[in-house]
Parts: sequence; C-alpha cells; structure tokens
Amino acid sequence: MILDFGSKAGSNIKRTQFGTLGEGKVISVDIRKQFLRLAPGKRVQADITKPIVKPKSVECVTMIHVLEHLNTIEDVRKTVTNAVEAAKRFVYIRGPWFDADEYLREKGFNLFWSTWDTHKTHLTKAQLKNIIEKINVKSFTVAGIGQPIHDSASHRVHPVGYEAGGNYVDGKYPPKELVKFDITIYDELCGTIEL
Repeated sequence: MILDFGSKAGSNIKRTQFGTLGEGKVISVDIRKQFLRLAPGKRVQADITKPIVKPKSVECVTMIHVLEHLNTIEDVRKTVTNAVEAAKRFVYIRGPWFDADEYLREKGFNLFWSTWDTHKTHLTKAQLKNIIEKINVKSFTVAGIGQPIHDSASHRVHPVGYEAGGNYVDGKYPPKELVKFDITIYDELCGTIEL
C-alpha cells in the first residue's frame, strides 16, 4: 500500500512508476476535499504535518510536488518525519528545484515556479538533506533531476519581473538576453529515503 501525501487528483503519482499499481494500492491524502474527488484509491482528508496512519502501516510514502506548498520549513520537517514513521520500506520525494533562486536573481532571471504564490517554502537540496540526516533512516539520496538548464534560453527561465507561472514561449514575452549559467540548474529536487 502506498500513502500519497498531497495527492490532489492523483495526477502526480500517475506520472510516476507508482501510478501503475492500481486503485486498491493507494491511500490518497490531501487537506482539500475538492481535490480528493478524483484521487485514486482510498481518499483521506487530513493535514500531512500530523500523523495520519499507524507507524509502519504502509509500504511507502510519496510526496510529489507537495512540500513547497507547506507554510514553513518546520512543516516540511514534520511532514517528512511523519512519512518516515508511516512507511515500512521507503519514502519518495519530488518537488521544484529552488537551489538556483539567488544565483538566477543576481543575473536578472528566475525559474517560473519560483515566483508562484502557492510555493511558500523554497526547499533546497541542503535543507532536505539536513532534515533527513536528523531522522533515523537506513540510507538516503537527495539530488537534482531532470534536464539540466545551461542558459537563459530555457523555457523554464523567465526574466525577473514577468508574470508568475507558465513557460516562456517565444512571442509571449519580450525577448530575453541569452546568458550561459556556470552552475548546474535542474528541474526538480528528488529525495529517496530507504528505511
């Protein structure tokens, strides 16, 4: 059984290897009842910063594009801890890459998701690693994933000051300067915790 934190309508889990497990193998959890209508499996309306199931009662917990919507880094810590306590085998985390926010701002750019009002906690690789290191786990990895962004030509990079949201499409915004980046910038942050 998979416990899917912040499942919304289940669209994120369906795009992963976990999405093929079938309706009876998922417990979808979201604080907003309106999203659960379309979620796969059993549906539970709950606050993921608080324990939801008995300890070690599910095989794994997934959190896909969820942690950035929490109000504080302390809420992230509580949620990751709850996930580790609930799972028998592993915890899988994915979310937007925020490690390049300051670097890009200095160059006059941002990743379009970094300006969304609903992304309240810009969780970095170092912050997630720090949270997991303080929990008793067998092993873990935290890394950037997805197609690396090498320059400002990427549709994911917007000039500072443009509207939040959406991808940069030629003609939608005024032209932007082409700038090569000297750090590696990813699409997503991924954490896998083995228990």
